[in-house]
Amino acid sequence: MINEIKKQLINNPIHIQNILEYYEFYNIDIRSQEIRCSFSKDTNKTSIRIKLRNNDFLYITDYGRGLNCEFFKFIIQSRNVDFKELINVVKRELGIESFTYKKREPIFGGFYNKIKSKRYSYIELKTYDESILNPYLNRYNIMFLQDGISLDTQKKYKIGFDIISQRITCPWWSFDGKLVGITGRYIGDYENDNTLKWCPVIPHPKSQTLFGYTENYQHLQDCEELFIGESEKFPMQLDSMGIYTGLGLGGNSIHALQIKNMITLNPRKIIFSFDEGLDEEIILKQVNLIKSKLKFFDIKIGYIIDKENIIMPKDSKISPSDLGKQKFIELKNKYVKWV
Repeated sequence: MINEIKKQLINNPIHIQNILEYYEFYNIDIRSQEIRCSFSKDTNKTSIRIKLRNNDFLYITDYGRGLNCEFFKFIIQSRNVDFKELINVVKRELGIESFTYKKREPIFGGFYNKIKSKRYSYIELKTYDESILNPYLNRYNIMFLQDGISLDTQKKYKIGFDIISQRITCPWWSFDGKLVGITGRYIGDYENDNTLKWCPVIPHPKSQTLFGYTENYQHLQDCEELFIGESEKFPMQLDSMGIYTGLGLGGNSIHALQIKNMITLNPRKIIFSFDEGLDEEIILKQVNLIKSKLKFFDIKIGYIIDKENIIMPKDSKISPSDLGKQKFIELKNKYVKWV
């Protein structure tokens, strides 16, 4: 996972140097306390600095451009690469094939090991070559368009279509950018056809992932508002609204690995956006679960709740993102209860 990659990099700064060289940063100088470099040949040789002490989240400061952000976000924005490409470069540099969740030395002083219980056991994820998506790609869907998911967003999320099962295909990625599963949304009348609305095309444990994490990593890091919804549609609908900080749980329960990765995104606020009709007691149980892990973090937690059904019709079971941008903005501005 990303935290372990960062730990390896900070403990072995020669790898940071090699990555910076690969992405054509200049004048790289490893010192005892920090790494210095420049954005280009002609800029100040020491304008970019990475501390090698007390920098677990691997932040980088670019004094020349007035930036201070997480290392991967900095590379993505500076060199116009996507998250999966960057992670593959970093893993090749570190000699990593994939991550499994076996017992390791505790990171961050063992803090994250406390976010764990019998209920939240880790499962090793099986990964797949991206070529398995080829039969589904370049088949965009009118149903998703009508649901407010644009063609650009469908392309970005590699949405496809499985002709055999008549399902829209939604790929899921691990936190280190590997394809781990595909879910399918049936386009027919699932009630009359006696079939599931959503079902796995390639099953995987959703508790070990967050839908939208790899597609929007650079926007999620240090974001003002991180929105957590239930389904795959939620972050894609927000994406089509121009809001790139949504994630999907794949259900209405939150799990340990999801919490860890939400926290390390370092958002200012986390706003849960569950579907209409979910009991507030269930929502509070999930919200309090993550709130209890934030004693050492300055992150505000809340959830959208429209008790009088002013915006979200009663018994509609809709997501806060289903009603379009204007209504979603109203919900997140006026109908959030902070805890």
